[in-house]
Amino acid sequence: MCRLIETIQVYNGTVLHGEYHLRRIYESRKNLLGCTDTLDLDSVLEIPQKFSEGRVKCRVIYDRVIHDATFSYYTPLPVKNLKLVYSDTIEYSYKYENREEINRLRSQRGLCDEILIVKHGRITDTSFSNVAFFDGNKWITPANPLLEGTCRQRLLDNNILTEGDITVSDVPSYTHVSLINSMLQLHDDLIPIDKIT
Repeated sequence: MCRLIETIQVYNGTVLHGEYHLRRIYESRKNLLGCTDTLDLDSVLEIPQKFSEGRVKCRVIYDRVIHDATFSYYTPLPVKNLKLVYSDTIEYSYKYENREEINRLRSQRGLCDEILIVKHGRITDTSFSNVAFFDGNKWITPANPLLEGTCRQRLLDNNILTEGDITVSDVPSYTHVSLINSMLQLHDDLIPIDKIT
């Protein structure tokens, strides 16, 4: 059984959106391992003093138990363009520590900064984030992402995003795409559609 990871943002010493991360950890352990107990995240989320200010990434490795929690200051990598890569067999519905298949696809990015994974003709995710497309009026996120991210779910819950089926041929009808995950909010990484190749 592969171990799982959870990436949590800590900002100025405060854990952001912890309830969404706890829910995903609970559901992942229940569905994959049959566990019905709740892991005590508070015990590992004692934020070291040196990480009490700014935007910090906490990476938790777990399965039946928590194996490790590490903290590091978050420095986003600039993403200016995306390359479409195709895989009808990729499976990443849980946030596994093993990302071998995703890394293999990412190695196909050529001169682009990042990949946009297409499965069965439909847009899914990048190698590290969900995506949302802007049509000039509203933000739409793929209805079938590889991984249902916590930021994506929160934005859906708050009616900031709507789900939609986005095929490769639909992409030119949008103006921008934004990368979203627990560390990147909508608009943080805003990429013009013509930067997708």
